Amino acid sequence: MRRRQLGAALWMLSAVTLPAEIVAGLLAAPQYHWLHQTISELGIPAGTLGGMPMHSVLNLALVLAGACLVAGTVLLLPSLGRGWRRGVGAGALLLCGASTAATGLIPLDVDVALHVLVSIPTLALAAVPGLALGPVLLRPGALRTVVLAVSVLALASGIVVGLWIEAPLPGLLERVAVWPTTVIIALLGVALVGRLPAQAAERSASVGAAE
Repeated sequence: MRRRQLGAALWMLSAVTLPAEIVAGLLAAPQYHWLHQTISELGIPAGTLGGMPMHSVLNLALVLAGACLVAGTVLLLPSLGRGWRRGVGAGALLLCGASTAATGLIPLDVDVALHVLVSIPTLALAAVPGLALGPVLLRPGALRTVVLAVSVLALASGIVVGLWIEAPLPGLLERVAVWPTTVIIALLGVALVGRLPAQAAERSASVGAAE
């Protein structure tokens, strides 16, 4: 149970990128444009061309979030059900975690080509965990339907911005791909924590019935 609690907490903590990005973007105003500039541009150090004042906050948050995704997924593997959904969902989370951390470790100003390369898995696969694991971890209902619908939209947006280098409004497309899926992964962590008391009660009832 403690393993699941820790893993779920790490998934929830992976959403640290959202407040870090928002703070970095607000403090970079008015030079930063949310719709036309990518998330990665917030990680360019101040003093360089196009540099941002809170670059280190975003880059550190990316590294932390990536580590949380990888570690949390490893801890939660036994709790993710069985079959292809667990394999696809866990595999996507591990790749996204490694990609997110690498994106923070290799900002745009260090190596543009390498930065773009390591960030592609996050853009292309961030929606996959919601699609694969949502039906496993969320009860049937409106919330699960919304999670699946939003994941489809995020997947389409991620594919567009990942394959179309000169796509219009790249900042908007990136955020449609990344922001909802970041929230969904944290939400799946919350769902896992919520299942713990119910499962403990079921085990207690089973033991009582056996006695």
